[in-house]
Amino acid sequence: MFAPVTDLPTALAAGEDWLAANGFPPRPPASQPDSVRLWQAVISQARTFVQPDPVCGTSQDRRGTVYSGNWAGHVVPKSDYGNAQFTASQSEWVQPAVPADPNYTNYNAAPAVSLWTGIGVANLMQAGVDSIATVTPRYKFWTEDYPQNMIWEGPAIGPGQIAYVYTRNMGDNQAYYFLENVTTGAYSAFTNALPYVGTDAANFVIERPRGLYLPPFSSVSVWNNFFWQNKNSYQLTSANDKWIMTSNCDSGGTVLTAPSAVSGGQFTDVWSHSRPFNNYC
Repeated sequence: MFAPVTDLPTALAAGEDWLAANGFPPRPPASQPDSVRLWQAVISQARTFVQPDPVCGTSQDRRGTVYSGNWAGHVVPKSDYGNAQFTASQSEWVQPAVPADPNYTNYNAAPAVSLWTGIGVANLMQAGVDSIATVTPRYKFWTEDYPQNMIWEGPAIGPGQIAYVYTRNMGDNQAYYFLENVTTGAYSAFTNALPYVGTDAANFVIERPRGLYLPPFSSVSVWNNFFWQNKNSYQLTSANDKWIMTSNCDSGGTVLTAPSAVSGGQFTDVWSHSRPFNNYC
């Protein structure tokens, strides 16, 4: 666990060791000025440290293991980068609003739009935010070491607010998470156990979890998308794999959402159907 840091000028000027010791994501190299600008924008808003207060242990508090092929986004296989292991990723977006559904009161079991970034394939270190279509919609940060269950933890967030997520494999079966509501300046920085280590891909994803319908949402802009091989950082590009979410999880289905091409490390996920759509793939 990291202590709160209120000396923002020190954080913005500090070296890599100080940033790591105080729970901040690494500064991009000076050769990437656009990346440095985005990093400064995120760090300068991180004003209020929030204990992650993980909520776990009951059916209301944890989502079960998800075996879903129904997602969209961009995926970077390590074969595109010399087959070296990926160690970290980050992403930033505006959390989408979803409509209320009077059929669901338990946020753990309701339809959701899940945005996340992470490292791995069969084993997957990931973190993100869900927009959950309960009778009163809920919006919650979470972390997960798949195939373990996810854990609701991190600062409060609401629709239309900006989420920033950074996650890193620290080695020795430890994962580090920096979760920030950039709009309010509230952030959590902490480590969790990482028994299932994944290194084979970097992922930037919008998902329909739990086998329920995908709630309608406005288009979602996703930016500040980077990934690391130890200290080497790379910006997401249009050369990376693109995944489209359909009603039957193959190319012949109705398109539910699809990401645009990547430009400057940014892309847009677009809702492509006029109603909630159930499927069972």
